[in-house]
Amino acid sequence: MIEIPATDTKNKQPLRLPLTGPLLEPVVEELRKLVRGKDPVFVSANYQEEWARACAKAGLGAYDEETHRKTGGVRIHDCRCSGAINLLESGVDEGLVLKIGGWKTRTMLDRYNVTTIERLSTALEKGGKYVTDRIAVADASR
Repeated sequence: MIEIPATDTKNKQPLRLPLTGPLLEPVVEELRKLVRGKDPVFVSANYQEEWARACAKAGLGAYDEETHRKTGGVRIHDCRCSGAINLLESGVDEGLVLKIGGWKTRTMLDRYNVTTIERLSTALEKGGKYVTDRIAVADASR
């Protein structure tokens, strides 16, 4: 479980998220190593250095301890955006995606929900199949 107090969130609302599932087990194990008691995982308000070190340790980019510079890697916002898209694509209710992402409004979710040609094509194919199936049901009932 990740618990972020309201004082540490942008929207001033507390956030509790369970970390479950086999893909998150390595994350849970690393967090257990890092967190001792109530110590925060990231020790500064601006956690860019801690995040860059964690990414480098995971093989995502590099971090130079002497210059405190990173090369490559993953931005936390990239993860947030991908997470929102993946949750929505998998069928998770928008209300839950809002809570998981820590967003108060649908407008904020829309900023992260990047639309691609592939996603538009898939949506139109689903819509077309729905209409075709409805026509087939109506024809069968005549």
